[in-house]
Amino acid sequence: MRHRIGKTSSKVFLCSVFLGSLVLSVCPNTPAHSFAANQASVSQLSPEAAAQDVRILKSTLMALHPALTKYRTQVEIDEAFAHFERLGKAATTSSAMYLAATELAAAIGCGHTWTNVLNQSAGSKAALLDASDKLPFIMTLVEDRWLVLASAVPSIKAGDEILSVNGIKAHDMVKMMLPYLRADGSSDGKRLRQIGHDRKDFS
Repeated sequence: MRHRIGKTSSKVFLCSVFLGSLVLSVCPNTPAHSFAANQASVSQLSPEAAAQDVRILKSTLMALHPALTKYRTQVEIDEAFAHFERLGKAATTSSAMYLAATELAAAIGCGHTWTNVLNQSAGSKAALLDASDKLPFIMTLVEDRWLVLASAVPSIKAGDEILSVNGIKAHDMVKMMLPYLRADGSSDGKRLRQIGHDRKDFS
């Protein structure tokens, strides 16, 4: 069976790839099922704190990272840092900062440079992981198709296909998530392997 998922935002869906956080309702040929969203308390960031986080991460990477231009040109790295500064300074929550930092780390193109939710402070980790709006199923990506591996919802079964989220098709969702996935250089196959819930390795 094929399903289209609605009532969530694109940015929240991107977070769900890593964190399983997604508010949704299922709209196949069966009655819709709504999943209430009682968000966990989000760790707030003041403008001063956001600017400090941006400054620390940028200066640390520029001073200590041994291979900023191994896979990227200096122009690309400069653009990535500028993009991070814009997003990071505008971040009002630790979740938004985490997403901005994740994109920056991935932009370096080094498979050993990445954000890790388990290394965050207790408040930030709770904001990222403990929200009650979780996906009621797990998926794997097979040739741009999201296939369900297991589900807690009777109307969605293993082997079903998720066609879209908020009208965004599977292929387009993959394109949206690529900037947040880590790997060396142009190894997109390794990047895509990270977004399946059946992934066994962490290398």
